[in-house]
Amino acid sequence: MFAFAATGKIGAVLDAWENKLEAVGFHRVFFIWMLFVGFLMCFLTPPFQVPDEPLQMARAYQIAEGFFISPLQSDGMQYKRIAEVPTGFINDRLRLDLFHREHDYSFDDIKYLFSQEIDHADLTIVDVANTGQYPPLSYLPQAAGIWIARLFECSAGGIFYLARMMSVVFGAFCIAFAVKLLPQKKFLITALASMPMFIAEIASSSADAVTYSLCFLIAAYIYRLGMDGSPLTGKQIIFLFLGAVSLGMLKQVYGVILFLFLVLPLAKFRSRRMFFCLFFSIVGVFLATSLAWIILSSGGHTNIELPVNTGADPVAQIQTVKGDVLLYLNVMFTNIAHGVFIEGWYYYSFVGILGWLTLWFPEKFYYAYAVVLFMGALFGKVQLNIWQRIVIVLAVFLSLAVIFLNQYLTWTPVGADYVDGVQGRYVIPISLMCLTAFSLNKKLPYENVLAAVVGMASAGMTIWYTYSYFY
Repeated sequence: MFAFAATGKIGAVLDAWENKLEAVGFHRVFFIWMLFVGFLMCFLTPPFQVPDEPLQMARAYQIAEGFFISPLQSDGMQYKRIAEVPTGFINDRLRLDLFHREHDYSFDDIKYLFSQEIDHADLTIVDVANTGQYPPLSYLPQAAGIWIARLFECSAGGIFYLARMMSVVFGAFCIAFAVKLLPQKKFLITALASMPMFIAEIASSSADAVTYSLCFLIAAYIYRLGMDGSPLTGKQIIFLFLGAVSLGMLKQVYGVILFLFLVLPLAKFRSRRMFFCLFFSIVGVFLATSLAWIILSSGGHTNIELPVNTGADPVAQIQTVKGDVLLYLNVMFTNIAHGVFIEGWYYYSFVGILGWLTLWFPEKFYYAYAVVLFMGALFGKVQLNIWQRIVIVLAVFLSLAVIFLNQYLTWTPVGADYVDGVQGRYVIPISLMCLTAFSLNKKLPYENVLAAVVGMASAGMTIWYTYSYFY
């Protein structure tokens, strides 16, 4: 495949570009490129054309106003998480239909959004059952953008797009820093961050933008520590605890990233006892942070409305699972196998199905990207023994089990022989952790050039198909 590596004119050109990218620092190039692509997608993706973005924006606005915990409102039977947002910022006031689809948008819609002044005293209550439960860390960049826009008395368009742009800045910084920390996997990191789904989420006000970015950064940092033979320093231990707190303040299912601690060499610690004490302390901080948020956000109430699909009943479904655990496990593994190897839904929605899961890419693009991800997983000088790889894979399966169980309880009819609502994008935060476990400890030839080519090609496809679909 790489027979031309150092021969002929092609080899000379590739060598020259490889050396240039290495000299400049690929992470710096990536940061600038990600800002450009992200900002372009901010404006190219129509308002609220990312799943749940209306409620994501409501939660971000709430945090920008200083309400880090969503207020609870009782309807006599249970409590609902709510947010108060300006009435002029509601979809129908902006003449936006969430399910506007093919060729329904024009750039006049963006102009209209910027023309709409907002009365921040005229508020409307919005039910944020799904986003109101997320900790404020998930929305800090977006909330900062809204706060700045409010400071300068911007219109609805200014508020909306500045929130998205701050999300891009945060995401670009975190991923570029992850590349710097783990240059051995720069091709894989670039390939994952260039997927249409990743780009679309980063360029939105969704909590997933922060979740993806921080999970990649934390995973890269722990992998980096594993390749550093020097003893663990106090500063590094502090960063590990900060990572645990951060994961506890995101979507807690991704806390399995902390199991990467178990791949650190024992030589970095004074003793085996220190190794395990520190690991359990870090996990304990993560669990304590998660529990503290759950208690604070619930206000001591247990009868809080959950984001439940029509026909689902979590209480009854729990009894179904308890009654026959083996049957549920069969349902889960059958769904995984069918969704990955037969139907392909999990893989397609991992790489990218944009809009409200309506914008598909050509089949050949998905097949080509499978090859790219396969190369990214295998190549990269990351040395892991078999037990370390097993620990990582088991941690990933634990996360998958929690994701599927959550969807089975809240999104699937009672007793169903399938799991509804699972999307491939749910595993993006643990994808770097997972795929790095398959590294063969071999360097990819021309990895800087190939990473740049993959990034530009995928971003180009994402931009073109987004424009072609919506406009």
